[in-house]
Amino acid sequence: MLNVIAALIPYIGYPKALNAIAVLDSLTL
Repeated sequence: MLNVIAALIPYIGYPKALNAIAVLDSLTL
């Protein structure tokens, strides 16, 4: 899943990518 976000970073921008990672992080806890 993180690979998908890393691939999308150039398109969605770093802030949104970091936000998505934070959301996924909270979902896995």
